[in-house]
Amino acid sequence: MNKKLRSYLESIGLAPGASEQEAWAYFNEKLNSVQRAQAEKLKGGSDPTGNAPAASGATHDAPAAPPEMPGGRGTAPDHRLQTGATPDRTPEQIATAAVRAERERVAALTELAGDDVPEEVLDAALRDGLTVEQAGPRFLAAIRERRPAPITIGRESIEKLGDVLVDAAFLGEAERFGLTPERQTAAREFGGLRLQGLARAVLGRSGQRAPDNPDRLFATAVTTNTFGYVLSTIMGRSLARGYQEFTSTLRLWAGEREAPDFRTRTDVRMGEFAAPEKINDGGELPHDTIGDSAETYNAETYGKTFTLTRKTWINDDLGALRDWPRKLGRAMARNIDQIGYDLLVSASGVGPTMGEDSLALFDTTRATPNYQTGAGTVLGDTGLATGKKLMRKLKHGDVFINVIPRILLVPPELEHTAMKLVQSQELMIGSDSSATVFPTKNVHQGTLAPIVEPRLSAATNGTTAWYLIADPLQAESLVVVYLSGNRNPVIEQVNPVGILGLGWRAYHDVGVAFVDWRGIVRSKGA
Repeated sequence: MNKKLRSYLESIGLAPGASEQEAWAYFNEKLNSVQRAQAEKLKGGSDPTGNAPAASGATHDAPAAPPEMPGGRGTAPDHRLQTGATPDRTPEQIATAAVRAERERVAALTELAGDDVPEEVLDAALRDGLTVEQAGPRFLAAIRERRPAPITIGRESIEKLGDVLVDAAFLGEAERFGLTPERQTAAREFGGLRLQGLARAVLGRSGQRAPDNPDRLFATAVTTNTFGYVLSTIMGRSLARGYQEFTSTLRLWAGEREAPDFRTRTDVRMGEFAAPEKINDGGELPHDTIGDSAETYNAETYGKTFTLTRKTWINDDLGALRDWPRKLGRAMARNIDQIGYDLLVSASGVGPTMGEDSLALFDTTRATPNYQTGAGTVLGDTGLATGKKLMRKLKHGDVFINVIPRILLVPPELEHTAMKLVQSQELMIGSDSSATVFPTKNVHQGTLAPIVEPRLSAATNGTTAWYLIADPLQAESLVVVYLSGNRNPVIEQVNPVGILGLGWRAYHDVGVAFVDWRGIVRSKGA
């Protein structure tokens, strides 16, 4: 090959160190129609080195034919002669052959890349003019680079992948969800992943191919235990967080019970002993009996189902998997308050019927009533004083049990009055023309914790009635019942019928009941 032709070929991409055979192969295979026309002009002439431009028997004007290459996917058809001179071909024929060869190369590389090789790597191989044999190693390297490296957390490895991916979904609220610095560091590698990113991470770390098509990716990911665990755990944490976030007023004054099953349980409340008697010289202890009362309670199941739909998956919306359960958790916590306050204000405000004496929760006819009515029961200094007295004088049988009021429960309409009564340092009773001396100390300050509940307003006398409640450790009135002591709602994965997606059900086994009337006093306020 003469120097002019070789110099030209090197200017358009031939490696400077290429052999004579490689140079002629480049001439025959790589040139487009414009480049080939220019090269044909430079092809004639003697090589100053005196070397023949072709194999034995060839002329200076004809390139030597390189050894025959085996046919295969992506290789251009062999239009060269085995030996001897190149057949006469017009520039149009050369251009047509080049175009055909390029199309076959593009098709072969595209088929080889499939869904595994990133598009930018395939484009680079096409742009660089690589054959199938040349592109193979590059494609393999790209696939290996795309596959995530095995995760290591101290001595733990892939077994903890699911927990790390779950932590990554909550990095934005790390402190709120109790993520230690070590857990945050491990999860940061996966920070910002969305739904499909989580699926790819799971498949990649388990050595499986992650399809580019979203539907195929979903179908593949759901066959792994890890991916289902990741989604369910993300939603479980969100559900529990939403449940804990709700500001419950009921559970500030309610007691708690556990039920082993859903059957109605009987709460046996023992009566009070009479005063102990003095022991005579013989040391004989007097015998006594105690009465009892019985109230019933049980747990019920409250729940919802929801689905990760195909639309949510295609939209790659991980936020939905955190938001839905969180809102449902708040709704489940709110449901407990709703049940309790509905029970409190039932029967036109006097509450449910008690099993002990078949009277309403609030009744004025008991020997020591827990309900006061009339103008003197308006929330104020006088009404609060009489309400406290009423609770202090409650008895169990003939025994004073000295119930101490600790909570002042009011509707929003009485919030301002309640705050003034229990938080002010002084109460100004009013003017007096006589020389009466009024105390300046507010005797109610610090004795009661005010709780404001808006659900009370809609009940009978809801804007005027208020309640004094004892510490449940001293005298329980209302209790929240949990099945088997499980205070948090539960979430489980299910397979929805007729729906394209994944499904979950969340439920809470809980109940609310009044077990005694002695721990609460109602003032009608009118």
